Amino acid sequence: IFNVHFRNIRGRFLKFEETFPDDGDIDMPRALRTYREVGFDGMVMPDHVPQIVGDPGGQKGFAFCFGYIQALMQVLRDTDTYSSNFGPFLNGTRQHWLETAPAPVREKFLAIAGQMFPPVDTLLTADPPTHRKYRSQVDRVFTAGNVRKMEPYIQQIINETIDSFIDQGEVDFMHAFALPVPLRIIADRLGVAPEDRPFFYEGATVAASGLRLTVHSDDELLRRAQVMVDLQNYMVGLVEARRKDPRDDMCTILGEVRLEDEDRPVTRPPPAPSAGACCCCARTRKSRNSWSATRRPSALSARKRCAWRRRCRACPAW
Repeated sequence: IFNVHFRNIRGRFLKFEETFPDDGDIDMPRALRTYREVGFDGMVMPDHVPQIVGDPGGQKGFAFCFGYIQALMQVLRDTDTYSSNFGPFLNGTRQHWLETAPAPVREKFLAIAGQMFPPVDTLLTADPPTHRKYRSQVDRVFTAGNVRKMEPYIQQIINETIDSFIDQGEVDFMHAFALPVPLRIIADRLGVAPEDRPFFYEGATVAASGLRLTVHSDDELLRRAQVMVDLQNYMVGLVEARRKDPRDDMCTILGEVRLEDEDRPVTRPPPAPSAGACCCCARTRKSRNSWSATRRPSALSARKRCAWRRRCRACPAW
């Protein structure tokens, strides 16, 4: 196998339409990372490209696809430059908040913050290989089959949310729909009890607000710090509870996981980084591209074949 046509699709096997690589159902960065991991040493190139106005020969479309592939390879190779680790930025936002606070407020804030778990890499802030270690533990939740099974449930939540405001005539779309829908789905998948959703929503909102340079009042600054402590304790407690009483949710999976290289379960101590990540919520210069895979796993070794099949479940067409 010497060549892979790297293209995206929208749809499923034998019932799909071709798209540009950044506009389909397949996680192309993850696919390219997997191709590299299984050791394919052939070429990676575009296949067909969608027709666009003013490009009858497809040259502009092909140029975009080649550029996308090369840029994606560069990003995946150079995790120092294109890092997901934005922990230093979050620390900077905290310093920005504290600079405007009186000394007594800073002392109270730091006392509350001292109750938090030490900062660790999470699914949101880790680069390979750490990211792969944590991501592999929850992959089974997000297989194409499991995601398809969730469609009726997600549609029900969408319908219920729309029904709750449809008679009002006019609403703030972000607060009425764009925020509550994903938060509800995330909370349910984690295993957050319905009566705890308001607390979880508040905690997730406070966690996400760390990315904004908003100056808060003294009381609000302290309140948010306490919310984060309470959220961390709640999530770790939920993982530990699921270890005793397993259910069909992500915290049960986290409760079952054991990090073999560290010889410990994903629980305290140290804290559960994967659970924290869920609360907050997606390279050489050689001209001959050396990463990819194929839909013929029989050509790979048995060990690589198993890894390839396991990871390629991210593709809805598989």
